[in-house]
Amino acid sequence: MSLGGIKGPQIDWSTYRLEPGFSTWMFSDSKRILKGFDRDVSVEAILIETRNLSNEESYKIVLKTNDDCLTKSDCALPFEYAIRSDCPYETKCLKNECCVICPIIDPNWNKIEQAIYNCDVDSVMQTHDKNVVVKLKNGGTIEAFEPNIDDIIFVADKAEEKCGKLTIGTE
Repeated sequence: MSLGGIKGPQIDWSTYRLEPGFSTWMFSDSKRILKGFDRDVSVEAILIETRNLSNEESYKIVLKTNDDCLTKSDCALPFEYAIRSDCPYETKCLKNECCVICPIIDPNWNKIEQAIYNCDVDSVMQTHDKNVVVKLKNGGTIEAFEPNIDDIIFVADKAEEKCGKLTIGTE
């Protein structure tokens, strides 16, 4: 198997049942770890982790603007993408062409953000593997793959004035 230049043994994913907590497989050639989740794995989480293994960003290209660029600062976000709320669109200079991209995010991450901003969260647990579990005031939980390490802390800080300080446990 090859993931962005990382080679390792062939894994038949259909035979693995992930145990509670994280399950890990070591790619022997590269000493990289692929993590499994104890919940239904979203395609987004797999893409994010696969891209992280190869030190690449996780995004999908939405539009190539046909504008030339050398750096990201040469690209402007078209107005119709700046006002849309279905994705935090941004621009990127790829192969000297401006592109509009949408970061790939675990759909549960958006639910966690919304719950925090609505003051529905009692506490948060964050792991080094970027797995976040929030306990809701109604007794429920939401678990998600954090897009970037410590994003949960930034979200909690942003909501602190409205909702008060959140208890955040870290591993």
